[in-house]
Amino acid sequence: MKLKGAIASLCRVSYNDFGEAGIQVPGVLMKTIRVALALPLLAIALTSMPVMAQDHPENHTYKQHSEWKTGSKIQQEDWNRGDKVDYRQNHLRRPPAGHEWRQIDGNYVMAKQDGTIVSVRQAPHDR
Repeated sequence: MKLKGAIASLCRVSYNDFGEAGIQVPGVLMKTIRVALALPLLAIALTSMPVMAQDHPENHTYKQHSEWKTGSKIQQEDWNRGDKVDYRQNHLRRPPAGHEWRQIDGNYVMAKQDGTIVSVRQAPHDR
């Protein structure tokens, strides 16, 4: 009898015009199935977020670059792996039009669009 009661609680029986019984799945069961399918997708999305947030974690470890001097050109691969930084949040001077600050290997580098270095500063170690 317990099994019959459990099945009856999961399913509702309805009768159509011809007196035939039909079983309908209640909304609660469908919601449970949706949640069971959605949870793994949510878990994958949440675990991949920290990886996306730190595209270049090595950019925060200081490395001295003696070749990065005012007036010299930065290599394109160095510039491309740099993270764009907000000059206000990092207490840097406002870059002129056509210039940009990037954090590369623990350094703040401001360069023109053609790669000419305007300024290089060591970034704080606590970042």
